[in-house]
Amino acid sequence: MMMMSTTTASASLFTLPDIGEGVAEGEILQWLAEEGTLVQEDAPLLEVMTDKVTVEIPAPKTAILGKRLVQVGDVVPVGNPICQWGEATEQSGEMPSAIPEASVNELALLADAIVHDATEAYSANPVVEPNNEVQADGKLILATPATRKLARTMGITLEKIKGSGENGRVTQADVQQAFERQQPSSVEKPVVAETPMVSCSFTVNPNKPIRQTLPTHLPTETVSIEKTPSNQTTERSYTGIRRTIGDRLLVAKKTIPDFAFIEAIDVTQLEALREKAKPLLQAQGIKLSILPFVLKAVSQALLAFPALNSELRETEGKIIEKQFVNLGLAVDTPTGLVVPVLHQAHQQSVQELAKNIQVLAEQARTGKLARSAMQGGTFTVTSIGSVGGTIGIPIINPPEVAIMAVNRIVKQPIVNDRDEIVVGKMMNLTLTVDHRVVDGADAARFMNHVKQLLEAPLALLL
Repeated sequence: MMMMSTTTASASLFTLPDIGEGVAEGEILQWLAEEGTLVQEDAPLLEVMTDKVTVEIPAPKTAILGKRLVQVGDVVPVGNPICQWGEATEQSGEMPSAIPEASVNELALLADAIVHDATEAYSANPVVEPNNEVQADGKLILATPATRKLARTMGITLEKIKGSGENGRVTQADVQQAFERQQPSSVEKPVVAETPMVSCSFTVNPNKPIRQTLPTHLPTETVSIEKTPSNQTTERSYTGIRRTIGDRLLVAKKTIPDFAFIEAIDVTQLEALREKAKPLLQAQGIKLSILPFVLKAVSQALLAFPALNSELRETEGKIIEKQFVNLGLAVDTPTGLVVPVLHQAHQQSVQELAKNIQVLAEQARTGKLARSAMQGGTFTVTSIGSVGGTIGIPIINPPEVAIMAVNRIVKQPIVNDRDEIVVGKMMNLTLTVDHRVVDGADAARFMNHVKQLLEAPLALLL
């Protein structure tokens, strides 16, 4: 029997601490310590999400963790109890032989994984997923639920990843890097669906030439069609970022009488300018897309039309127009949409905007955004053009009163200044505004200003 220091405990409550900056509540993402274990002061205790930012709560003292009073997915107000502590009074004794080396919760987690695997084996098309919960020796792998979900989606086994986080915690960046390392050897060839032979007959008119009407190439992506009936479903949890997004957008659609204004922009000259400037920034490790030019134009237009750069305080009967521009930038991440903020965007050059966009987007995708980087936005831009779609109508991000969507660039026939029909590059911008604050005429004037800047892009570099 191994001799060690044991404890007798008197229970005391630990409440969710004030995280600061007006945070009223947090969602429990993950417990990082097990009941009945000794937790050192300042060691990670649990992870909490507030306003799409994950915060790690440390233990306030060295003590035995008693009963956990809240579960993963619970939304807890600041100041509410989250667990009990056992205040330790040291005495020499023997460790009871009945206590297993693995905690009860770890064994339960392992059992859940086994049940999950057994259930998958009975599906019509069984898929073997890697065990992303425990190591071969039965120890729990340190990783957030979002990281585990990302690993399962990418087919990555967490056991094979050396975590770069504190205490060997596996981060989303670790999973992404592991996926990229194995990508060349793991890409599967597309499955070609069986195509039935179809017989037909037609009559050739000898007076008309036969023209080639069939495509000269086949699509590179094909879809395998399931031929047998299936009643399988997939369940996803409505928690974390997904629920935060839902709550905020529900408030926006219920309370804001909005309208959309769409403008077509000729970006032919802008694209030519970008292609010339792109190699210069590539040498500095900066990727130059069209987005920094759009943000520069929007920043200047917002200073000229501050009604769109304002905040409605309805209960106070006030509209607060901002004389500075903090642009929120919607970023698609593996765990959901987040909106980091480019502070003082109106003071930044196109080059500075391009660099800062790259930094914020990387921090958002790896979950390393600071809380301050998520606050203070005055206007939001969402760039969906890289994904697809010619027109998208975004939803306003309260307490802002306007948002703009940047759609994809397409080649179209246009009429130039000499009344010639030529091939040009066109892009739609979609503006959604709060009609309580902004009238249609103001929205049109704002978009005209943005259009003029983007169609004569040299002015953006001055």
